[in-house]
Amino acid sequence: MWYDPGEHGLWAIEETPDGLKVRRVDESTEEVAATSDIDAAEPVDDGFGDGAFALEGHLRDYLARSPPSTTAHGPLSLFVDADGRDGVEYQTDCGPADLVFLDRDGNYVVFELKLGRGPDAARNQVQRHMGWIEHHIANGKTVSGVIVANSISDKLKYAGKVAPRVQLMEYCLSVELAPVGLNVVASGGRA
Repeated sequence: MWYDPGEHGLWAIEETPDGLKVRRVDESTEEVAATSDIDAAEPVDDGFGDGAFALEGHLRDYLARSPPSTTAHGPLSLFVDADGRDGVEYQTDCGPADLVFLDRDGNYVVFELKLGRGPDAARNQVQRHMGWIEHHIANGKTVSGVIVANSISDKLKYAGKVAPRVQLMEYCLSVELAPVGLNVVASGGRA
């Protein structure tokens, strides 16, 4: 049988303090078991069509370099802890948080990214990371979450209605092309 990411999930090899580890990067195996009957009817976006990122890491890196200002939290900056670790794949006891930002008031905003439709597992993941950050590093500051996906399912929208500290956001990609001309400078110094 050939490897099928839709069936077997996405996996990564990561360097940890305990050495190299293999972990599932799309959802944890217990979440897959817990949500497989719920999300089985959801269409799966392979990340290559409809203006979606091909890899979650591309979306993460883009947002880390260009923090969004369109969230309910206003302008954001990437969190950096006392040890100098930034908020990209920020390690918690619940696994790595995709992105951790600070808003203008120093409150924490945890991002959970999904390439295609945001399954119910995304809500569980972001809330676990929010709870860990609130307990370990927030020092009384507010901790909120943002789930970002190319398309948010109606199921997740219903769950979001009763999770006031979690904002749901869809992204869309566009590419703008601009014509260019060739300006050649001749050896005599004239164009």
